[in-house]
Amino acid sequence: MITPTKIFYKRIISEWKFQYGVWRTAIDWTVALYIVIPSIIFGVYQYIELWQTQLPWLSNLPPQLFTGVIFFFVWKGTVRIFIEEADQLFLWQQKSWLKQILKLSIGYSVFLKLCFNGFIFLLLAPVALGYQFSMAEFMQLFIISFLAGMCLNFVQQFFSLVYQGIIGVVAQAVLFFLAGILFVNIMPKTIGQTGLFTVIALLLSVTLGTLIFRRLTIKGTFFKDVTREQYARLRHLNFLLGFTDLNIKRPLLKRKHPTLFSSSNPLFKKRHAANCLAELGIKFVVRDIKNIWQYLQMVLVLILIVFTFPEEWMWILWVAFAALLTFFVRSYWQEFISSEFINLFPRNDKIKIAAAKKFMFIMTLPGFMMISFIAGFVTFSWLGAICGMLAGVVIVLYFSFRFNKTLLR
Repeated sequence: MITPTKIFYKRIISEWKFQYGVWRTAIDWTVALYIVIPSIIFGVYQYIELWQTQLPWLSNLPPQLFTGVIFFFVWKGTVRIFIEEADQLFLWQQKSWLKQILKLSIGYSVFLKLCFNGFIFLLLAPVALGYQFSMAEFMQLFIISFLAGMCLNFVQQFFSLVYQGIIGVVAQAVLFFLAGILFVNIMPKTIGQTGLFTVIALLLSVTLGTLIFRRLTIKGTFFKDVTREQYARLRHLNFLLGFTDLNIKRPLLKRKHPTLFSSSNPLFKKRHAANCLAELGIKFVVRDIKNIWQYLQMVLVLILIVFTFPEEWMWILWVAFAALLTFFVRSYWQEFISSEFINLFPRNDKIKIAAAKKFMFIMTLPGFMMISFIAGFVTFSWLGAICGMLAGVVIVLYFSFRFNKTLLR
């Protein structure tokens, strides 16, 4: 007899078989023998060494950096809803069955999050020892991180269901930034304070229970859940394809008009080949909501790091972030320049290099100006913020114009 529980477990088994097949295709016996197994042995050896050897340089790093790393993993993850498109033929009419599958899916997601957090904390345990965390404090950090992570995963899912387009991207960015600031700054003060820890844990537990109840009762999300599940199922496959030379076509946007530059007005007054190519690349990136979200997320992560480090580290980080953000923007250019449409035109490396320099400068500048403003303000107040932004233009110009010709391939 078919029951919703049997359907759920069948889909779980199908999911694990699919993911195993994906990784099995990528890791054959030669890769496993010469790369994976030696890497695991080396990693285990280094992990044991970390337990046996103290890291004296950890005392020079702020504890906010440690909590910032934890927040990165807290943010990651999603709430899986094992619903398929064909369910509208039968399960859509069986509301009780859908609700049962939803309950089991949420329980499965909570269990996976617990296991994932446990694995990450096990890896970070030697580092926590270097920060002089006791076992009780380490467990407090684990509990708060797990509860906060589940709450954030549910809120992210609600945002994806309610807000679309640029509003959804901005909402996700604001949530990421505010949650990161609170987590990084409050966690070091919470650990070791039993009363404060109890209050925060209770608040997060009540919030999580409310979010779960709301997720079980929300209506009209079937097709959005199906679309999100399809992306979640293929996440590992997409990750592995990113390391290949295959040119995977991205799905077209469902919007009738792009969020930005919908009128296709020229961005540059001078209309020559390099400017037109750079303009096409810029519009190619910013018209995709996912690209905007990735860009904002990268900038916000770097801003959070600025808040966590002491002032004497600020300008070293500032230069490093300029190079990192420019390198990040280069990946957009490589995706654009390797697209089928661009390859229809005759290859002219001189024009492409000139366009790439302008593209990377324009795309890197807004994000790095935000980083420079925060870094300057944290270090030298308002005067530092203004000077940091002016200096940011110069350093972005420098890194953007050091474009490597090999990236055209």
